[in-house]
Amino acid sequence: MKKKTKKKKRYTFMLVTSGTGDAVRQIQMPSWTVKTIIGVIVMVLVICSYGIANVIGGVTVFNGTSKEVEELTNQNLELTQQKEELTNKVAILSDTVNQKVEEETAKAAETAERCKPTGFPLSGTAGMTEANANEAAGAGATYIPMVIFDAAAGTNVITAGDGTVAYVGPDDTDYGNMIKIDHGNGYVSVYRNAAAARVSEGDEIPRGTVIFQMDETSTRLGYEIISNDEFIDPLSLLEIAG
Repeated sequence: MKKKTKKKKRYTFMLVTSGTGDAVRQIQMPSWTVKTIIGVIVMVLVICSYGIANVIGGVTVFNGTSKEVEELTNQNLELTQQKEELTNKVAILSDTVNQKVEEETAKAAETAERCKPTGFPLSGTAGMTEANANEAAGAGATYIPMVIFDAAAGTNVITAGDGTVAYVGPDDTDYGNMIKIDHGNGYVSVYRNAAAARVSEGDEIPRGTVIFQMDETSTRLGYEIISNDEFIDPLSLLEIAG
């Protein structure tokens, strides 16, 4: 028996050239060649499609990044505005604190001035004589400067500055009674008079408080100032009007 041989398939392509004579040309290719060419074309199409997809994906990623940049920019603007607001608040708070400090400083200075015994110790006019409060101790005794005021009955003895009553009691001289006012700043004022005291120890009293009221038997006031435990001339602090 004769073996049957399988005929190989061949494909014929006709090429028609435009122009004079319209020549026709036939090209024959084996089937495997045609299949190979088709496979290559399909592969090229797949690769091109993959590249386009990557480009589209890249555009999407770029668009996403652009949105993130926009969001970060907006957040930065908000933070900048918040910083400006906080800066303004800090400036206002600083001004308020500075104003408060100035007010407190002025108040403290006023308080210190009121506590300093510079006021006149009587509510009315009086004659004035400088004296030595320790004169009775005799020659060689420590000199204690004092001012003696002679005023009319009914005149009030008043504190020369704000302070606390440190002592109320009998005087060891012929004035009868003595009151000491501690002004809390190193100054102590001393008042000697024969009238009854109108304040008690421990009382916190402002400048101008009545501590004695003179009558016919108590028209003389002995007045002294102590500064940091040493007696000083009362006239160095005394404010005398007129």
